[in-house]
Amino acid sequence: MLCSASVNALHIVFIKSLYESTAKWETSDFQRGQIVGACLAGAYVTKIATLLGVSRAAVSKVMTTYTNLGRSTSAKRNSGQKPKLSERDRHTLKRILYINHRNTAAKVTAELNISTKTL
Repeated sequence: MLCSASVNALHIVFIKSLYESTAKWETSDFQRGQIVGACLAGAYVTKIATLLGVSRAAVSKVMTTYTNLGRSTSAKRNSGQKPKLSERDRHTLKRILYINHRNTAAKVTAELNISTKTL
């Protein structure tokens, strides 16, 4: 594991970036990055929670999300309506607009519908 000098160096780095959070389980993007970095450096969950002023549960949640999904934010932020156009449809739309950018919206929609049905 880490020697005490490395943990103290991490402690100094994290002290500079501490700020009071209204809720101990809410973490900013910056804090999530710090949590992941500290865990990858070998610091313990309790030590990270103490240094950043967040709960141990928050540290564990961030690390679980990072190890399972490969990123430090949860997928809940992306839980909206899926895009209507596929990548292929976007390419077709750009091609239609490149040919004649002064078409009305109704004409562009009709051309896009014809192009996507024939593909």
